[in-house]
Amino acid sequence: MSEVLITAMADLEEETVLETVKELLAAGVPAVAAIDAAGLRAGRKIIIGGGVVNKDVAGYVQADAYTNSAQQAVGICRELIREVQGT
Repeated sequence: MSEVLITAMADLEEETVLETVKELLAAGVPAVAAIDAAGLRAGRKIIIGGGVVNKDVAGYVQADAYTNSAQQAVGICRELIREVQGT
């Protein structure tokens, strides 16, 4: 399904793509899957967090990283930025 959506949305305006993501979320598609289906995942990282988030939850939703603390999130985000930038 996501490959079809990515191909179909390749030439659409960003606003249209974001609207499609909203529609997918409203239809119950998990957030990371909706972002991926809209073709917005390439070159981006997704981090999730909260008291009940753990490695299993992050894997289930296909997040790139997770944390339970805002302070730790800063370090994780810095690492992910370096990874995306290739430094």
